[in-house]
Parts: sequence; C-alpha cells; structure tokens
Amino acid sequence: MYFFSKREAFPVCGMYSFGHLIFLLIIGTLIGLGLHLSKDITQKGLRKQTLIIMIVLWVLEIIKIGYNHLWGYFGWDQWVPLAFCSLLLYAGWFALSKNETIHKMGAIWIIAGGLCGGLSYLLYPSTSLTEVQGFHFLAFHGMGYHGTMVYLGILYFVHSDVDVTLKNFKYYLMLLGIIFPIIIVLDYTFNVNLMFFHDAYNLPGFVKAIAAWNLPVYTLIAVLFYLILPYFVIFGVEKLRAYLAKKKEDSVYQERTNE
Repeated sequence: MYFFSKREAFPVCGMYSFGHLIFLLIIGTLIGLGLHLSKDITQKGLRKQTLIIMIVLWVLEIIKIGYNHLWGYFGWDQWVPLAFCSLLLYAGWFALSKNETIHKMGAIWIIAGGLCGGLSYLLYPSTSLTEVQGFHFLAFHGMGYHGTMVYLGILYFVHSDVDVTLKNFKYYLMLLGIIFPIIIVLDYTFNVNLMFFHDAYNLPGFVKAIAAWNLPVYTLIAVLFYLILPYFVIFGVEKLRAYLAKKKEDSVYQERTNE
C-alpha cells in the first residue's frame, strides 16, 4: 500500500527536490519522444491520439477518485475534477466534436489552457509533490497528467486545424464562461476551493496576502488571470513563431536571389 498510502504518511517529495528533478527529466524526455514520433501526424491521427489519451486520463481520474474515497478525503476540492487543469478531461471530448463551435472551444483550451496550465504545474506542483512521497500514485498521476497536458497542447498548437488568433479568443472565453460561474457558486456556497477561487492554497505569499485582505477581490483577480493570461501568452508565442518563420523564408529567398 506504500504506492497508495495516505497523504503525508511518509516524508513528502517536495518541490524543487531531487525527486521533482527526476520527474521533470523523465516527462521532458517522454514529451520530446512523443512529439518526434508524431511530427507527421494527420488530423485523423490527432483525433485518434486525443481519444486514446482521454480514455486513459479518465480511467486514471476514476482511480484517483477511488483513492480519495478509500482514505476518507471527501472534500469536493480534493476529488471533484473541476480544477483549471482538470478541464482537459472535458476539453478533449469537446475537441473531438464534429460541431465546429464545440470543437474550437475544446481545441483552443487544449492549446492555451493546456500548455500554460501544464507547464505551470510541472514547475510548481503545489498539490502532489507537497503532499506525498515521490513513489506514490498521486505524484505519478499529478506529474504525468500535466505532462500529458503539455504534450497534447504542443501537438494541437502545431498540428490542429484551429489557430490561436484574436478571433478565436471567444471560444476560450465561451468554455470558461460556462464553467467559472458554476465553480464560484460552489466555492462560496459550500466553502470549497475548486480552482483556488476561495483560498490561495500553497500559492506564493503575496497571493495569500491578497486573499486575506479581500477574498472577493482575490477571486476576481484569479478569474481574470485564468481568462486572459494563458491565452495571450500562447498568442504571443504564435506571433513569435510566425515572425521567425517569415524571417527564415525571407532569408532563404534572399540567398537564392543572390546566387
């Protein structure tokens, strides 16, 4: 039962520890290998990979729910899959939809929310490595799940039929516009902390200070953070990629004209 032991039953792995570094090296290697093998993926292949990944992630999520109930962790914010990063569990199915609007809502979230959320967690795993030892189901699930977010986000960023543009920002807002009001009502009504809207749990000290000063203001800042930052970070990356591609193309053209 060591692999499925209670939280904090043994010394925790911790952030920026040797165990954390090993996780990052392994996950980084697997992401690189996966992207190399998928470099010529078609839209049909992307859909197939997404379907397989979604099935695996949901099986693991059900196991995680079972683990939490086995040890008596019944708090909604401990087992209900409604954290920001948990939205991949729904966005993936949206991306598989044949309805254009629903498909774009899912694909755009995978690219923006998936990439930013996944990378942030891998670098700051505040809810897994701070609670359990390295060789634990929650540690493997947390790091592996967010590594999958990054992998799938890059895959969609490069190969998806949906681009990160100002026009498509509305699809990102539509998905979060459906989910966020529900989460805020649940958090304030039942005193839970889904998406950290109600408590700056394990977040940096200045964030906790804002929450202690004025909780509604903290919630508003958290909502705006999720709504704006992930999308426009990836939008900026897309613009940079387009600029570098154009510069390379112009350079090749210049070389040919000088021959």
